[in-house]
Amino acid sequence: MQPSAICVWGDSIAKGVVYDESRKRYAILKEHCLRLLEQEVQLPIYNHAVMGRTAPECLASMQKEDLVPGGIAIIEFGGNDCDLCWADVAKDPAHEHPARASIAQFKESLKGLVDFARKGGMKPVLVSILPIDGERYFKWVSRGLDQNAILSYLGEPQMMYRWQERYACAVQDVAREENVRLLDFRSEFLCDRQFRHYYCDDGIHPNALGHRKLFECAMSAVKEYLIE
Repeated sequence: MQPSAICVWGDSIAKGVVYDESRKRYAILKEHCLRLLEQEVQLPIYNHAVMGRTAPECLASMQKEDLVPGGIAIIEFGGNDCDLCWADVAKDPAHEHPARASIAQFKESLKGLVDFARKGGMKPVLVSILPIDGERYFKWVSRGLDQNAILSYLGEPQMMYRWQERYACAVQDVAREENVRLLDFRSEFLCDRQFRHYYCDDGIHPNALGHRKLFECAMSAVKEYLIE
């Protein structure tokens, strides 16, 4: 049965945010993944994504009126949940610093979002966290801060990638535990030899080319998994 709509809850990636190098600021890409997808699937797509949002924040603000019975609920979080306050890390690298959401909080919030969607008559679908370019991201978050202090805390720049990987694994765990479909876009990016070409200078947001790749992955998922 064809779904009635696609609703998306997520962060800046789902919102279509990119770093505009010419203007030196973040902006919404005109032809981001979901806009391209809407032109092809002939289904209404309601995008509730918010830049900077974590899974716990979304769960706390999710509204029943945003649910569309018979629709698909796309849930995409993790990039902000795993983030640290890098200014605090730079000031005090000798002590542990918590992520915005712990692994336990992240998983419980994803499960809450899945349950909320199901109770609203929707089919929940989780999206794997896109990989980051650890080297670029390290340079980005340490701008204007003590890079040596941050590096001493991390051990090496690629620790950022491994830290985020734990949250990517958590999404997989929740998908398995809750018997929810997982759109594994992460693997699609990781196996591409042109991986770095798909990212903005911050090493975390897909650029226009990256959103085109996301669109292609999403179209494949729609054909194979979502519209049955």
